[in-house]
Amino acid sequence: MMELADVAVLAFIGVGLVFQSVRYYRSDRRIKAKQKYLVSLLFCETEFTRKCPSGIVLVFDRIGHLVRKFPEADIKKRKDRSKICCSVEEGVLSFCVLFTSRSLSLSGVYDRKDIERLFGGNPDILIAETALQEVKSDAPVRLNVVREVVDEDKPAEASSVPFSMLLPPEIVTDAMSKDLQINMSGCGSVWEVGDIHYPENEPDHWLSLKHEGEGLVIHVRANFSSYERIAAVELCNGVQIHTLKVRQQMAGMHAVLTVNRNLYVTDGQKDEVVPFKVAADNEQATWHVKAANANDGGCWYAIKPAIGIRQTGTKVLEVHISAKPVNVRSRSLSVTLETGTYPFCQTTDIVLIQGVCFNYYIEYPQDDICARHSGAIETPLDYREADGVKSYIICVDSNQPWHIVYDKKAEWMEVGEPELLQGHYDGRFVVRVHSNEGNAVRGGLPAARSTVLSLINDTGVVKDILVYQGGYVRIRGKYWLDRNLLSEGKLAQVAVPVGLEEGCTLNHGGYFQFGSRSELWTGNFTPCKGSWHAGKPETPLRASSLDPSPVGWRVPSYIELETFMSAPVASLGLHYEDNQDNICFLSDDGVPVYLPLCGHRSHISGCRIVIPHGHRYWTGSSQRTVYGYSLCVESNRRMYIMHDMKKCGFPVRSILE
Repeated sequence: MMELADVAVLAFIGVGLVFQSVRYYRSDRRIKAKQKYLVSLLFCETEFTRKCPSGIVLVFDRIGHLVRKFPEADIKKRKDRSKICCSVEEGVLSFCVLFTSRSLSLSGVYDRKDIERLFGGNPDILIAETALQEVKSDAPVRLNVVREVVDEDKPAEASSVPFSMLLPPEIVTDAMSKDLQINMSGCGSVWEVGDIHYPENEPDHWLSLKHEGEGLVIHVRANFSSYERIAAVELCNGVQIHTLKVRQQMAGMHAVLTVNRNLYVTDGQKDEVVPFKVAADNEQATWHVKAANANDGGCWYAIKPAIGIRQTGTKVLEVHISAKPVNVRSRSLSVTLETGTYPFCQTTDIVLIQGVCFNYYIEYPQDDICARHSGAIETPLDYREADGVKSYIICVDSNQPWHIVYDKKAEWMEVGEPELLQGHYDGRFVVRVHSNEGNAVRGGLPAARSTVLSLINDTGVVKDILVYQGGYVRIRGKYWLDRNLLSEGKLAQVAVPVGLEEGCTLNHGGYFQFGSRSELWTGNFTPCKGSWHAGKPETPLRASSLDPSPVGWRVPSYIELETFMSAPVASLGLHYEDNQDNICFLSDDGVPVYLPLCGHRSHISGCRIVIPHGHRYWTGSSQRTVYGYSLCVESNRRMYIMHDMKKCGFPVRSILE
């Protein structure tokens, strides 16, 4: 019996060894790391390359993104040709080599196009490159010269450039002391420095000029005053006088940058182009991308506009990110934006994270007129508790633990416990929202109220859901409807545009001609000669025969509508991302109020016109027989009172009578 047991044990051990061997063999076949190969870049030596002790090798992938760089690659010289050797991973690659005798900064190189942009105009840099090559073994590759370098020892025939083309119309500098140099070597005529003109009552010693070699040196002294300094410099070439304006900014002057989102997370399963709207507080403000740093040091991203390229006003920043490799669990990228004048610069950081899955969608009750899939939960204006409490199901898709944060003082909202799938972080929970039908009713409508429900995962990613119930809002002590009029006595279907599909007009309402009770535009309409309201603009009253507002409400006067111009601005997070169709400000009670930028109807044909300065709201005040006062609203939140043809069709926002 002992011998039989020993044989059984040995057989069991043998079967186990065979199973483990097969498993290891199949695993080794399934996971195959990329091999590295030695590539020799061959080129013919010239007088220029003999002066260069080394070359700068840049490796790009098939779409032109930088994947590897060798800042100091040794040149191995031979009798007939020279070569540079570098070790790269297999794949379809192209190579670019920069030959120069001076050091170069490669911080701005992320794409093949950056080579020409940064180094293409330098006469002391020779650029050579290869076509796309499939690297699958050790092999030589021939370099081709992109641009020949002009021999400095040969006298070149210099073409004369017009004097005015060498000088910029204006030079803007920060408050610090410095020397500004302008190269005038291309000027074919003799020139000299003229007078410096300062504005009246301004010190005349902060600027000095010097003709140095073939260039102009402008010395600017530090500006410690509380205002900007301006001077006009005259340069003369014997034929014409050119005036150069120099503007020095005040110390600490910087714009305020606002980004529509500072954090972007993705699972990283595909290549993406992520847009960020960068808004400056004025359209003359300049900003640029200061730096971009990946936590793994890789070059899996590209930024447009590139690092260091100055932008003016509101622009869209695009970050191109490549798909995350399977063996990388997560990686992140930090992009730093900078604006202002040294040393008082303001920086704003944007973070992109790959490898984090955290999304949700909202299931509204069936046939709900306010339905959308994300961003906000809004109850209908005619919602009554007697019809049953409305329940909203929020489904969460996540690969990390997450939790819910909300204001428990908002007793009109009940949040259920999350139900998670077994062994996963995916789950769902129910939000029950009670009616606000009895909440401080005025003019037949309840007071609007809102709260924010936040989903937060372990990485710190926050998903905010605005929970909103409409009615009226209080702005500067006056009571206003929270949405536009749709037609006579009726209001727009929704008040909050967050989460609605692009191009949705449910919150726009109707377009009324001045003095009309109907939202239908007609070409033969005869506007009222006076105001749309009774009484004076300081003490307006409802004109029942003309007013389309619900009972208890009326069209506002231009003095009342001016209160919108001083209402506190809401945070950009409450806005519909990447959308120029709405602006948002806060009521006296902290409730977000949205003004749709929905254009107007032409006074000639009645067609809808949407242009940057064409978003209007009617007041009830008449300016002349054919003109009425309106509120013009722009996407940068600027508002002002104008007068327009009364036959135009504008939206209406009513005020409590």
